[in-house]
Amino acid sequence: MTAFHSPFPPLLALRHFTSCFLARAQAESQLEHSEAERLEAERIRQERLQAVEYALAALADFPATLALTLDTAAFTGLPAAPRNPDNAERGSMRSNAVAFLGEGVWLHHARTSRGPLTPARDEVTLVVPDGGRYLTLPIEDDETLARTLIRLGLHNGHGCHEVRLPRQR
Repeated sequence: MTAFHSPFPPLLALRHFTSCFLARAQAESQLEHSEAERLEAERIRQERLQAVEYALAALADFPATLALTLDTAAFTGLPAAPRNPDNAERGSMRSNAVAFLGEGVWLHHARTSRGPLTPARDEVTLVVPDGGRYLTLPIEDDETLARTLIRLGLHNGHGCHEVRLPRQR
């Protein structure tokens, strides 16, 4: 059996193979990184869509007001945020959605839970400007929304012209 003899010194051959190995490892790392970025982007897209779906479902508590004025296009879904920048764990703030109502007023919807065994519940709030800062005011239904808008002076001051109540028999 004859041994193969390279015309190059072994160190030169090793440098070549090492360069090729490192280039291949870097290319594989970039592929893995771009796949991870793609998966993260897809997760964020899904969280945003789900946040908008939850917000629309919560409008069922507002059948005479918000449910008549807002649709999917009105909301912007936001992905879940980590608790703090040093802790990348998700879950401290679940995905949520906001809708701009005009005049600096926003509607914010989030699903919250007090713990892993408690069911998530909808929290709907109005976010209103107040002299350089914002107030967050919880609203639960059409009545609390109407009272809040009146208290803040955000209603139009006009009475309702078409009130149709069911006839009593």
